[in-house]
Amino acid sequence: MRGRGDGTQAGWLAVVVGAAALTCSSCSLGGVSSAGDGECTSSYVDVAQAPSRHRLDEKLLSTVDPSVVRLRVQGTGKATGYEHQPAEIVDLLNGKGRRVMQIEVLQLASGDWYAGRWSQCID
Repeated sequence: MRGRGDGTQAGWLAVVVGAAALTCSSCSLGGVSSAGDGECTSSYVDVAQAPSRHRLDEKLLSTVDPSVVRLRVQGTGKATGYEHQPAEIVDLLNGKGRRVMQIEVLQLASGDWYAGRWSQCID
């Protein structure tokens, strides 16, 4: 498990702006499914990207959610959003050890490390 350091206000602003930019591009990165009626769409949502796994873990701990203090690798599987590439399934945990979010972490062909999550449409 990995711990978290203190973040800054400027860092949170960068995350909000970055998350908005990444969300706009998420449809091109992964699978998207729709109920067919145009009302409900499931999509793969970008969480973070970094040049190394260590830097990705730092980003996950400091920018995703203020309650996240640890990361726990659940296991390995196939990434939903990247043509089913091998990925680690990682839980982002709060101080009580409860899951805040579950993500998929994988290394891209470019060498960068990527974290994303499937956002399921529920009618």
